[in-house]
Amino acid sequence: RYHSRLEEFYEVISYHYQPSHYYERAFHYLKLSGEKSMRNNSAFEAYNFYQAALASLDQFPNADMKKKSRVEIIHAMMSSIIVLGFPEDSLDILESGIEAASELDDRKSLIRFYSNAGLYHSSKGKHDQGLEFIEKAYVEAHAIGDITAISQTTPDLILMKMSEGRFSEVVEIASQLISAIREEGRELDNFGGPAVVLPAFLSMSGYALSHLGRFEEAQNKFKEGLAVASRTDSIFTMAVCNSYPARSLALQGMWQGAKDFYLTALDYLKQATFPFLEAFVKSGLGVAEAFLGDPQYGEKLVKEARSCLKAANMEWNRSIIFFSQGICSHEAGAMKRAHVLMDNALRLAVKEHEVDLQGLSLMWKGRIAKHLPRQSSEEAQSSIMKGLEMFTGLDIKPDAAMGHLFLGEHYAAFSEAEEALIHLRKAEALFASLDMGYWYNQTKGIIQQLESPE
Repeated sequence: RYHSRLEEFYEVISYHYQPSHYYERAFHYLKLSGEKSMRNNSAFEAYNFYQAALASLDQFPNADMKKKSRVEIIHAMMSSIIVLGFPEDSLDILESGIEAASELDDRKSLIRFYSNAGLYHSSKGKHDQGLEFIEKAYVEAHAIGDITAISQTTPDLILMKMSEGRFSEVVEIASQLISAIREEGRELDNFGGPAVVLPAFLSMSGYALSHLGRFEEAQNKFKEGLAVASRTDSIFTMAVCNSYPARSLALQGMWQGAKDFYLTALDYLKQATFPFLEAFVKSGLGVAEAFLGDPQYGEKLVKEARSCLKAANMEWNRSIIFFSQGICSHEAGAMKRAHVLMDNALRLAVKEHEVDLQGLSLMWKGRIAKHLPRQSSEEAQSSIMKGLEMFTGLDIKPDAAMGHLFLGEHYAAFSEAEEALIHLRKAEALFASLDMGYWYNQTKGIIQQLESPE
């Protein structure tokens, strides 16, 4: 009876052993305490327990045991490190893991730590260095043909490809892993990461398909992902699998549907401590609220998202926060502030090599500029065209359609009706084919005004 309740006292037992000479027992119960905290969705608490377990290794007398235990605890703590957005000493931890795994000739651990180190570098704005680490790990994982190693490195590669706007590659890579996991019968496995991999990848694949304009296929992926996620007890996975459909619906301009999914994701996140994902969801919800007619509340939500990142000392995806706040300011009519925010979003997106956000920030910056007295028509037009060229080259149809709409608006504002109609009709055709009703109606309204100026 008492043994079955032992989990309730892991923390007490671990701190009881720490001041003593029972180093291995202290390590064991600190690790168990960290795992318990992650199951209870408290990443901060888990990370602190894992840190204490790492510190206890300094007292281990046996060098080989010390190395093996270091590798073991770093594997255990990676989920908390990732969801907390790589706390300050993350790189030191990963490098110590790489060193220990190398000395132990532990190839699988080395692959994982290399991949995670790459994600760390990327999150700190060193995209090329991060990609080099991740691609090396990904190739090595496939070379040894281990499904766990492949499932640990592929999410990092997918995140890099998404930031580069290479959504066709995302669909292909995700499809390969989805098939491999199903063949192995490991549909509910998280492979040591924060999310159950299969439903997360189905959702990420759906999001990538959305950017390619394949919204119907995307919806099928989202449904599959949610169906698998609902068979797990992972709050993080459920939040992820609700956030991607929200982003897809927002891309289509289906703001109420997007809001509903974002609110469901937030309901899950209220039960957990995942600041990065909470910030992501709140910023998206803020944009949906702005387009639904309440930009002041939308901006409040985006500011809360920024506070989440700041409180956790996280640098990931700050560009999306400025971008979202810029849209809210635009919808509120505060054009000068919106322009400054878009400029900040663009600067950060360039620094962090986020191609999709670069293109969007350029286009929105140009769209906003026509409302500002000191901005020249040529600068605004050039900004929109640069963003449009980026999306056309990557076959990102929904954003390319937006570019044509913004150019049409621009030419119409400067009384160049013929040029405006060329771009507006391109946008109209694209929005119709993509079932992007909100933006189709916006475009149709401007065309009608130009064709019937009376």
